[in-house]
Amino acid sequence: MKRSLKMKLLRTLFSKHKFPYSKIKITRQGTFYILVLIILGFAAFNSGNNMIYLIFAIALSLMGVSSYLAVKNLFNIEIKVEFPQEIYANKETFISVFLVNLEKRKKFVIEVELLGKVFHFDLLEKQAKKNENFTFVRRGKYEIKKVSISSSYPFGFFTREKERIINETFYVFPEIRNVFITQKNSFQSNTLKQDNDGDFYSIDDYKEGLDARKISWKISAKLGEEKVITLANSEGTDFVVIFNNSKKMFDEDHFEIAVKKTASLTYKLFHDRINFMFISHKIKLKCASYEDYLKIMRYLSEVNLEDNEPITKTKGITHENIEFI
Repeated sequence: MKRSLKMKLLRTLFSKHKFPYSKIKITRQGTFYILVLIILGFAAFNSGNNMIYLIFAIALSLMGVSSYLAVKNLFNIEIKVEFPQEIYANKETFISVFLVNLEKRKKFVIEVELLGKVFHFDLLEKQAKKNENFTFVRRGKYEIKKVSISSSYPFGFFTREKERIINETFYVFPEIRNVFITQKNSFQSNTLKQDNDGDFYSIDDYKEGLDARKISWKISAKLGEEKVITLANSEGTDFVVIFNNSKKMFDEDHFEIAVKKTASLTYKLFHDRINFMFISHKIKLKCASYEDYLKIMRYLSEVNLEDNEPITKTKGITHENIEFI
């Protein structure tokens, strides 16, 4: 009975005094300092010289002071990570790390490692914010469960590291490129201008007698035949964008191209304030707000091929009607 009580007391004691760091790395300066300590200690014990003993004791006490200050320096710091609402694959974006000091004591030389990059803070008084640019190659839903916070304060002998749980989630939307819509297999012939001014035009076959100045040579070269641009009024126009993710239609590579095309058209329609309906196997909604747009893009960011039947009965713009410029 007494033995079990002692074991409980020991477990309680050690649980309250856990090792404060997940990792400690010795620096070059630290290695040199320890070598000096070893030499001083060896000289002191072999010579019996009081002065060398005193120097060795002072040097050794500095190690203890360093450990005490280091523990206090990484204590009571709150970490927040801020992600933009819109992050697109293969496009540079900025992510912010926000530190809040919960003590009156200033903090020094703090580093936060996030997604392979280091955010460096020389001084943290009450709060501080740092930005770093990131470029994500792949679309998808990303989850960050923890970050590493470290410091080499005060003397730079050791880098002490702690892990903090943050449990953050963000989405990387598909890559966005300039697109236009062809009439192939589509009842909608309007498409978007290349100059991003929000107007629309229809693309039609060139016929004799039409104004040759309306020929779009760039699109004609893309499609292999002469095409004429006709300006049109887009007000009140409702587009229907249909997205399929059936394994019967795509392999992996062609599916990724279809995702990019659909995301690019969705981006263009929304930012040019054009009404459109988005239809897929999982969601069907009219994009009328920013939240609707984010819902569509989040869906496209993590969608995969599935065993389902292609959507064929509904007319609209599919990946076959979208071409990259």
